[in-house]
Amino acid sequence: IAETNCGESKGQWYKDNKDKFHIHCLGNRKGTGVALIISKILNKYVCKKREYEGRAICIDLVLPRKITICVMQIYLPNKKSDKVNVINWIKIQLNEAQRKKKKVIVMEDFNAVPSPAIDRNNNNHLQFPESEIFPLLSSHDLIDCYRIMFSENTGYTWKRDNSNEESRIDAIWMSHR
Repeated sequence: IAETNCGESKGQWYKDNKDKFHIHCLGNRKGTGVALIISKILNKYVCKKREYEGRAICIDLVLPRKITICVMQIYLPNKKSDKVNVINWIKIQLNEAQRKKKKVIVMEDFNAVPSPAIDRNNNNHLQFPESEIFPLLSSHDLIDCYRIMFSENTGYTWKRDNSNEESRIDAIWMSHR
C-alpha cells in the first residue's frame, strides 16, 4: 500500500492494524509526505531505507534466494526546480538498482502523464510524455503496469474538483524482467 501527501501525524490512522503492518512514513511540510505500508511478514526482509526531502522513500527487500526488490514511493511535485531534484534522486536509486541487479517497483504521484492522448480526458492528442520521468523509467527497463494490462483503455486516478477534468497521474512501474 502506498500513500502520498501524508506525514507522520497523518500516519496515525493506519495504527489500528499495527499488528499487521509496518509504516515507513515521512514528510510534514505542505506538498510533501509519502508512506509505504508493508505487511509485517514482508517488513522483516527490509534491509535498507533511503529518503529524499519528504517526497521519496525507497526500501530494499532482500527475499529468500537473494532476490532484492527496490520499492520506491514518490511524490513528484509540480514546481520545476523541486521536480528536477526529485528526478535526479530517482535516477541515482535506479542506477544503483540496475548496477546491483535488483528488481524495481516505482509507485508515484507523477503530477504528469506518460501519454496525454489516452491518460487525460481533455481531448489532448499529444503522444509525448509530460515529464522527463517517463523516459527515465523506460530507459531503466521499467514498464507501466496499467498500460501492459490495458493498452488503450482510460483509467483515471485523479479528478479536478468542480470539473470533468480527469487524468492518470498515479501509476506503478516495475522491472520488465
